[in-house]
Amino acid sequence: MAKKSKLRLILWIAGLGVLVMGTALIAIIILLGSTPEIQGKDNLLKLRLSGNVSDGPVEGSLYWSKSEIPLRGPDIAVMLQHASEDDRIGGLLLQLDNPTLSLASAQEIRKALEAMEKGNKPCTAWAKNYDNISWYLATACSKVVIHPEGAPQVLGLQVQTEHYAGTFEKIGVTADIERIGSYKSAPEAYSLDEPSEPSQEQLQSILADFHKSFVADTAAGRKKDISEVEALLNDPPLDAQSAVERGLVDEAQYLFETKKSLEGTFRKAKPYFQAIQNSWKRPKKEIAVLHVQGTIVDGLSQQPFGSGAMAGDRSLVAEITDLSKDKNTIAIVLRVNSPGGSAIASDSIWKAIQRARERKPVVVSMGSYAASGGYYISMPANYIFAEPGTLTGSIGIFGGKFSIDGLLDKAGVTHWNHSLTPYAGLNDLTRPYTPNERAKIQERLQHFYDSFITKAAQDRKMSKEDLHARAQGRVWTGSQALEQGLVDALGGLEDAIEKAIELSEYDGTVGRKIYPKDGVFWDLLWSPPKADPDAFMKMTGQRLPTALVNQLSEIMMLSQMMERDGVVAILPTRIEVR
Repeated sequence: MAKKSKLRLILWIAGLGVLVMGTALIAIIILLGSTPEIQGKDNLLKLRLSGNVSDGPVEGSLYWSKSEIPLRGPDIAVMLQHASEDDRIGGLLLQLDNPTLSLASAQEIRKALEAMEKGNKPCTAWAKNYDNISWYLATACSKVVIHPEGAPQVLGLQVQTEHYAGTFEKIGVTADIERIGSYKSAPEAYSLDEPSEPSQEQLQSILADFHKSFVADTAAGRKKDISEVEALLNDPPLDAQSAVERGLVDEAQYLFETKKSLEGTFRKAKPYFQAIQNSWKRPKKEIAVLHVQGTIVDGLSQQPFGSGAMAGDRSLVAEITDLSKDKNTIAIVLRVNSPGGSAIASDSIWKAIQRARERKPVVVSMGSYAASGGYYISMPANYIFAEPGTLTGSIGIFGGKFSIDGLLDKAGVTHWNHSLTPYAGLNDLTRPYTPNERAKIQERLQHFYDSFITKAAQDRKMSKEDLHARAQGRVWTGSQALEQGLVDALGGLEDAIEKAIELSEYDGTVGRKIYPKDGVFWDLLWSPPKADPDAFMKMTGQRLPTALVNQLSEIMMLSQMMERDGVVAILPTRIEVR
């Protein structure tokens, strides 16, 4: 029996080896076969955008092969910028299949589409239906086409916040949270049914600024007056024929008809981008592009429970420190796409960036969000770029706890407590704060807020009073932040990379490396995934809806941050502009 077991084990190992080698061979064939050499000048890039267009890689992500790694927003922008100067590329077919991306991300891609047009490389956009963002992208193209039976939904922008006060009241949970800054409205999601007056003021200001950019850009792209675009939004066409007649689009065609009308050989976008990526590896000196994605937390960066990404201070501090000491790295570019999170974790990252700046330039490129803790980690950089549609600022904090005394009462649970010191039960979730405890929380928050605005004032070369006037938890758009002196310029990741090279004063050829690195199949052989996307299902026996998982995860994170760190620096409420 022992010999048979050993034989089975040997055969199993041999079979696994054959499988691994076979998979590797197939992967190599696929990769080589998917990157054909482009010849001639009649080539047309074909780019299809659908689903969620993410902003950057996340620690712990895994793919079967490099060909499975999706194109992200900054990837698309640099690819189109590169194509605008490539003599082999004559134009672009942009197929828009309801992509989900923020206005800031759309602005970054749209500028690259404009570069294609300025480079005399006509772009054609096609979609079954256009919503606000897809039409915004399409208007950078010289030709905009819709499906003959398409139903456009270009209705104008709307801002929306979510509130759970009613839910908490029903289950007997109280958000016992204090804040510093009248605009720091994150706790309002759990204590009010709608935004407070200061919160409504800032949300209305954000929407007005977004609307201004949206209308101005689309009017320029469609060669219309602003009043004409306003008229389209006030009385939107909802069928393809009306959309053509009123100038929302140029033509109504099936996709095959649009393809047939374009002269040239279609080339897939992803292999073209992979060739660009390969060129970044050749120079010895390089720019390090470090993506900071998601909520800032204490510990390691990861993406647990299949929910949003978490940017861990331990991971980021180590990465920033290593890059600052790397002799081949001439500068660091941080791509920040974070609404903030743990105030103390943010401070740890802030210090690491400050120390790195002593060795080499650090430039920040803000994505969709770089607010609260996301702004905190950005402010020590040598230079900060934001898109007009970036949400940033929110310099303010809050802290407290979720009291579950009502929930316990409903369940018939009682507690008896005894302590020898007056604040032993400060973090006790079975009751709300006493007046003295509330004063103690306010004292802690005020101390951290003073530290926050002092550091921000030093980094932005302002007086503390001037910085405080721009703080108080208020969220600004990128355009507004530039006016307020909170950022240095408007631009995207490529602008930040160019600035970093300039500040480094290096005059040779420069490559780049992207961090964190995307994991592929082979990583499974060396280490398991850091997060289990089905953890909730394993715990409960059923798969929970994504929205519920995200909200539960967010509440648990907030509760843990407030209990452990005492202060939280995160974007006010859940802001969604669509």
